[in-house]
Amino acid sequence: MGGKPSKQEEQKKEYTGDPNGTLYYSISGNELSEMITNKKDETFLQLGGANGIAKLLETDVDKGICDESYSKRQEQFGKNRTPDPVLVPFWKIWFEALQDKTLIILIIAAIVSLILAFVVPNSTDKCLANGTEEEKEFNTDWIEGLAILAAVLVASLGASISDYSKQKKFLALSKDEKDVKIKVIRNGEQQQISIFDLCVGDIVNLDVGDLLPADGVFVHGNDLRLDESDMTGESVAVKKSEKSFYMMSGTKVTDGNGKMLVVA
Repeated sequence: MGGKPSKQEEQKKEYTGDPNGTLYYSISGNELSEMITNKKDETFLQLGGANGIAKLLETDVDKGICDESYSKRQEQFGKNRTPDPVLVPFWKIWFEALQDKTLIILIIAAIVSLILAFVVPNSTDKCLANGTEEEKEFNTDWIEGLAILAAVLVASLGASISDYSKQKKFLALSKDEKDVKIKVIRNGEQQQISIFDLCVGDIVNLDVGDLLPADGVFVHGNDLRLDESDMTGESVAVKKSEKSFYMMSGTKVTDGNGKMLVVA
């Protein structure tokens, strides 16, 4: 039986869009993704090259996209985001903290102490079994076991709270580090937007040192070269042109400048 979808599953559905849909644009996200992932030159040429793809995406290579089309592009092609990392729940961190061997020994010692205190009769009570109630000593053996359990609880909770807090701070910092500014052309003007707001059809301006924020195709450039060593293993920067037009996310501009059309 299927339960309620997780936050990550809901985000994935939202960010994916409609990969096979052509509700607003006559080319689907899957077609573009397959073209660039598998480097299908034939498909690229059939679509009319970069200008033909731009036309299908209703993008002006000089003026970029208009703000009015932004929501439609996200609905069809999805968002330039990935689901948030899974946050380990507090109870699980606490449970793992209790797996420490020292704490396990202390817990066992506390349980044994409590059993002896409540199950085994107090020796003093035996000796004074025939005396008055005032003469009998109050049984305090259970306090030791309870104190041990309290110490274990405090130690494990303290460590767990610290680890949970560190986890949340780390995830927040990681998200901030990924939120870089990208230079795009929209409404005929150059703008800086968050990488999370980038969408299919955007025209991105590239300069030396920039990391490509998404997959795309070459539009125009002046001796534009990319370091693709992480993707292809080639140590020499690859010059991009109308003949070498695939541009992969994560590669770095080493020389020149240019424009790319975001397709995935």
